[in-house]
Amino acid sequence: MNWFLDNINAIYVLLGIVALAFLVAGWATRRVKFFLLAGIPIALIVLFWLLTQLLVSDSQQIERNVQAMAAAVVKRDSAALMQHVSEEFRYEGVNKAQLDAVMKKTLELHDVTNIHISQFEVKEISREKRFAKADFLARTDSGNDTVFFGLCVTEFALEGNQWKLKGIDFFRHPGNQRIAVPLGR
Repeated sequence: MNWFLDNINAIYVLLGIVALAFLVAGWATRRVKFFLLAGIPIALIVLFWLLTQLLVSDSQQIERNVQAMAAAVVKRDSAALMQHVSEEFRYEGVNKAQLDAVMKKTLELHDVTNIHISQFEVKEISREKRFAKADFLARTDSGNDTVFFGLCVTEFALEGNQWKLKGIDFFRHPGNQRIAVPLGR
């Protein structure tokens, strides 16, 4: 099911091409049966779209969690942010409880107006190992200034049925030089 959900856009395109071919054939031959046959892939597109609204793949859940964490930072809501952080979280010796305390102070001090996530890609995912890796570019704005633009390399742990942030590394973009963010110091 995850493959289906993760590749739904390709399926939409294929079904759209089939529907278009039937519509062109119906227009060219003026035969009603081709117009009726075009309804089948169109109905499948609608059905699949409804299905994607009800089901979420692991990759989609991870991406939505990253977007939710970004939104929580902009809203200065550390509680909402920490809902997506794993109990196993570690970054440069900082655990989840320490991160929570640091984020509360940091969110009070800094006026983050936008976090733009792009080029999101799940590199590895395994429900059996309860582990996933994902990379994405992040641009953090404060007012009219960009205060961070870089590559985020993340690890996620599956806790219950939720993918939560287990670790993160930051790299300058372009160049991929590692950036150490001093948390709790």
